[in-house]
Amino acid sequence: MFTDSFMPQQACEFITSVIDKKIQMCKIRFMQEWEGNHNLNLSAMDAEIDQLVQQREEALRLIRQAQMTGKKVNVDEILAFKLSA
Repeated sequence: MFTDSFMPQQACEFITSVIDKKIQMCKIRFMQEWEGNHNLNLSAMDAEIDQLVQQREEALRLIRQAQMTGKKVNVDEILAFKLSA
């Protein structure tokens, strides 16, 4: 597991960048699936994007709190790799 401590502005840039990239990848994945099946139910994509947006909002609240209190933000990141079918 990777843990690093960031100043609030750095944490904001890092976290929003990662979450925005995840949202973009989610949209691309669902668009590719939709090309193969125009009857695809997009509610799963909407739910996944909503969850990512909520994560971003929670992170931004924490970052604002860090700014107001003069604290740093610790970011833990777990990267797991495996092959999928």
